[in-house]
Amino acid sequence: MSIIANISSGIAGAIIGALVVWFVSYRERLHAARSRLTHLLLRNGHTIWFMQGDSQAWQVIDSNYAEIQAEYLALRRLIFCTKRRSLENAWIEYTGVGHYQDIPDGDPAKIFAKSAVSREQAIQRIIGFLKAIE
Repeated sequence: MSIIANISSGIAGAIIGALVVWFVSYRERLHAARSRLTHLLLRNGHTIWFMQGDSQAWQVIDSNYAEIQAEYLALRRLIFCTKRRSLENAWIEYTGVGHYQDIPDGDPAKIFAKSAVSREQAIQRIIGFLKAIE
């Protein structure tokens, strides 16, 4: 009888230990993804904030777009599905494709609509996205 109790106690301890390790690992990956994305966005925001004029705000946003997108996708994979929709909406707002459907297909501005942002618009997009990932 004590052998069965010892085996079941060992199995229960192993299962509880595995769950604790999984939870700690998940929280660490979530925190790391949020931190990396926050760092990239703050770096963009700082560069845009201290920039002279509006003409190059889109270049700052596009300069590390691939890095930010990769971190966004990593964070999106980690968060629960209940918060995923708000993160997706913030990403759409940050990238500027929210109003993309309103532009007619034949209009040449449709190609450049995502990039044509002023300094203030870029800062607001970054702030909105930072609020969504908190």
